[in-house]
Amino acid sequence: MHGKQCASSRLVLKVLTSDLSTISPMNTSKVDDKGEDGITDILPFVSIVIPCYNEESHIAGCLNSIITGDYPLNLMEILVLDGQSLDGTRKIIEEYSLKYPVIKLVENPY
Repeated sequence: MHGKQCASSRLVLKVLTSDLSTISPMNTSKVDDKGEDGITDILPFVSIVIPCYNEESHIAGCLNSIITGDYPLNLMEILVLDGQSLDGTRKIIEEYSLKYPVIKLVENPY
């Protein structure tokens, strides 16, 4: 886990629902965060879990790829589990979490 692998490649998407049959990629392409088009009524709330350690050069790109995607931010939480990074990873995550409240820094000491 400490190699040069991008944090986004270790992304785990946990969908907190049992029925995804009503969702298709076509449905989510133009959804806004407010759900004014009614599509967010059928989308599940998701938790995105990103375990990381010393990902200073990759974590911003990983977070950007998620927050600029077309899934509504109000229907997700992004949990970044930092394994006591020794580089600037934590600072970057903290800056993102101030700007995007859906991003949470979680201590992962083990």
